[in-house]
Amino acid sequence: MTALAEAETLIQLRRWPAAVAVLSRVVASEPGALRARCLLAQALLGMDKSSEARAQAEAAIALDPTAEWPHRLRSLAFSAQGHKTAALGAAREAVRLAPNLVNGLTLFTGAAVAAGRLGEAEEAAQRALASAPESPSAHNAMGRVALARRQNRMAEGHFREGLRLDPEDPSLLNNLGLALSRQGRKSEAVAYFASSSQSDPTNSTAHRNAVRTAAGAGWAVGAVAVAQVVSTAVRPATQNAPDWLASVVLVGLLAFMGVSIFYAVRRRRRQHDDPKASPELIRSLRRQWLRRLTLPNVPGWVFLATAALSLFLAVGALANLVSPDPGDSGSPAAYGVMLGLFLGLTALLVWVCVRRWRAARG
Repeated sequence: MTALAEAETLIQLRRWPAAVAVLSRVVASEPGALRARCLLAQALLGMDKSSEARAQAEAAIALDPTAEWPHRLRSLAFSAQGHKTAALGAAREAVRLAPNLVNGLTLFTGAAVAAGRLGEAEEAAQRALASAPESPSAHNAMGRVALARRQNRMAEGHFREGLRLDPEDPSLLNNLGLALSRQGRKSEAVAYFASSSQSDPTNSTAHRNAVRTAAGAGWAVGAVAVAQVVSTAVRPATQNAPDWLASVVLVGLLAFMGVSIFYAVRRRRRQHDDPKASPELIRSLRRQWLRRLTLPNVPGWVFLATAALSLFLAVGALANLVSPDPGDSGSPAAYGVMLGLFLGLTALLVWVCVRRWRAARG
């Protein structure tokens, strides 16, 4: 397999960092490789590095000003940076160079909608649909124009037709969620936002839409939406961590609890001067051991930091239950146990902090 073929496979799998690493080596060895620069710009866009992607697209344009692909990539980079007029200009140049290319027409539609040029957007979307009636992206473009015109039912129809052709397209799933949300069908909308985020976990747009929509769809749906968002934040932070790290953290927290209990038992025995622990003392400990977990010699910030870490791990377990990573070998049962354990530990530590605070006040 050549380096470019390997990079294209990595891009299809959305493994952006690996693709960037391969393509950077190719561009370094062959500065005039137009396709490699375009693929590198695409991978950089996938990593939200729009400035670097734009630089690669402009370098590709310098190599061949008549190639339309670099102009499309440059338009995407401008759009990611919030430069709507520049994005529309780059997309218009791509359409000029390849007037009947569906990808260029649909890109121009999106840029025109963002710039408020709905007439031009509709014309380009109609051309794309006429050129390729079975193209999911053409139906997506028509739906986006309808959404911009507040024709939500028409937009829903176009998005559903696009999903019939490609049921896992994350953009279509997200846009259908928007069309449903604007019709007041909040629960359905959140379900499509969740499906979109599962199809493309690297795209945070669907996660944000889910949170906004869940505000009117009930607490249960809201919890799912929050877990979806947290999965985006937690997973990149833990993706490259060693497999044994979670086990070490768990063992450390359990050891902390064990030491706390041992300390409480030892203190009670000294207070009663009964090293053999009479039955009365044992019964007393059963009633009062939680009160001794305040550990007056341990700074309060230790409890707060441990509670925060435990809560972070609990939410991460919930995120993995709600939005499982296809590459994750962990079972739902294991994540359920972790969720219960970390939530319980969080509650215990917060209770300790409250008791210490009350004791300090009075």
